[in-house]
This record gives sequence, structure tokens and C-alpha cells, in this order.
Amino acid sequence: MTFIPTMRLLQCLAAAALMLMSTFTVADCELKVGWEPWKPYSYLDEEGALTGLDVVLVRAMAAEAGCAVSFERMPWGRLLESLRSGRDLQVVTGASRIPEREAYAWFSEPYRDETMQLFMRREDLARYDFARFEDMIGSGFRLGTARNFFYGDAFLEVMENPQFRGLMEEVNTDLQNILKLEAGRIDGFLADQFVAARLIREHGPTGWIQAHPMAVNSDRIHLMFSKNAVSQDTVQKFNEALEALKRSGEYDQILSSYLN
Repeated sequence: MTFIPTMRLLQCLAAAALMLMSTFTVADCELKVGWEPWKPYSYLDEEGALTGLDVVLVRAMAAEAGCAVSFERMPWGRLLESLRSGRDLQVVTGASRIPEREAYAWFSEPYRDETMQLFMRREDLARYDFARFEDMIGSGFRLGTARNFFYGDAFLEVMENPQFRGLMEEVNTDLQNILKLEAGRIDGFLADQFVAARLIREHGPTGWIQAHPMAVNSDRIHLMFSKNAVSQDTVQKFNEALEALKRSGEYDQILSSYLN
């Protein structure tokens, strides 16, 4: 039997204890984060690597909080359903805080802002001089929206009117709405200002689509954590991590990298 000096033995035991503690810490905070392509917030770069403002910020927050994160791609509707159970996903990024979601999710402190706008063909801006959603009723306007997206309280209220609902055409992605607008199948669509700007620039010639001056919605955006899988202590760790990133200046660097 090999003899290990007492001091060396104590050092080995201490190292093993630290490794064991580290393993337990990671296991206690292993989170799967749901995402869908939504540039500049979450997308695959030219080399196929996952990046984007939300992705990079969540990774930084998780590292600060001592958590391990992995990412799972799903359509937005499935992300919400998977988060509800907590079995396949524990976190979803880019979420507005609304009562329907509070039933199954904890919300972090807001980590960015989001502004929704109405986009249409430039030559139609004067023709459709809307000041509010109600003005669309009876105008023949065809409005493109994305399923399960939140466009603000005013939008939810006017959705109670069957005449307004008859104007809407739902799709799964903002790009589909751009293609439908280009083909003349809709007259305008609602989208996040930064997402729409990226898609319009990447799709082809710019200038033919412009934002309408009608106010749609501005909101604070949060991380959502499944109540069935994540404790409020973990949410608090992420909140504290966000504050630490802001104090260090890393938060501002991440935002400026993706929103300029």
C-alpha cells in the first residue's frame, strides 16, 4: 500500500471536497433555456453558433449566478407550453409580463426594453392614417401578426371586437409577414423595431417598408422561469447577477454590440 504523508492526504481530501461541492452546485442550477430565431436577440451566426443579445446576456448572468445553461430551439408557442410543465425547459427569454404567464412562470427583473411598431409599404403610409387600432376597422386593412406574440394591452382590448379579429392574418414568423407584404397579401404587420429592421435589411432592397407613426406598444422584457422546475431563490440569483453585470459595465457592452 502506498503511504501518503499526512499533509498531502489532507490536501487531496480538501481538493476532493471542493470538487464535490462544485458538482453539487452545478447540479442544483442546471437550466435549459428555450429560444427561437429572432435576430438580433437569438440566432445562429454564419458559422452556425448560437448568439444574440438574449443568448449572450443569459450566459453572462448564468456564469455570474453559478449556473450551467444549455439551449433548446423551439417555435414560440411550444416554448411557452414546455416552460409551463418545466420538464423540457426551465427558462425562456424575451418575455413580456402578463397575467396569463404569471400563472406558471416566475419573472426576472426586466433586462431590456421592447418596442413594437406597425410596418407597411412606404407608398401606403398616407393612405392608412391610423392613430389607434380601432381606426383599422372598416378600412379594409389586412394586418399581419405572429402567433402567441404580445403586442400590448391596447391590442388585447381591440381583439375583443370580432370585426378587428377579421382583419388579422397570423403566421409563425416575422419574415413570413415581410414576404406576405411584398406579395401584396397583407397591408402591414406588427413587429419589434430591431427585429424588423434586421429582417428588412437582410431580405433585400431597403426603403420600401417603413414604420407607421401610430404608437403600438413599449414594454419591459424579462426572463421567464418555470414555477414547476425553478425556485424563487434561483430567480433571485439571476436578478443579482444582472445587477452585477450592470455595475461592471458588461451589460452595456452586450447591449451596444447587438442593438447598434
